[in-house]
Amino acid sequence: MPDKYPESSGSILAASPDREALLSYSEDLKQAAHQSGGEFTGPIKLPVAKTSEIRRFLENIKESNAEESMNNDFSQNWLFGLVNSQEDIDELTTAVDEDLVYWARRYDVSGEQAIQAVFQTEAPESVLIAAELGHTNHPKDFGHNPYTYDPNIDYVTEL
Repeated sequence: MPDKYPESSGSILAASPDREALLSYSEDLKQAAHQSGGEFTGPIKLPVAKTSEIRRFLENIKESNAEESMNNDFSQNWLFGLVNSQEDIDELTTAVDEDLVYWARRYDVSGEQAIQAVFQTEAPESVLIAAELGHTNHPKDFGHNPYTYDPNIDYVTEL
């Protein structure tokens, strides 16, 4: 008998210059998660990235200490998590050239089926996505463990 049980969790970061497309994608994610019976949190609003912030981000990302400089500015943290390829950088460069702002949302989901459903949801062309999958093994309770709590047991303290 295994002494641990697995728990999976995932998060999606989505950003777009098209706010309506982002909101539509949010609704699609919610629907996919609820149909599969998983836990879903979101959309969690993130700060809007204005053209000047995106430009500063693109300049800083070319530096060797880009991660350190990004961590000092909360509004750019989500930008740093969004860029995974040269294609993403090109997309943001185009946004700067066209003077666009980016809206961003984060979604957290747990449960194997819900994660699969949410991660397979098709995103509109204008929405950039970064996904993260986590997996945790929790120990099963064998006998008394002073650091666990069982809500099905009445705890009585003797004085």
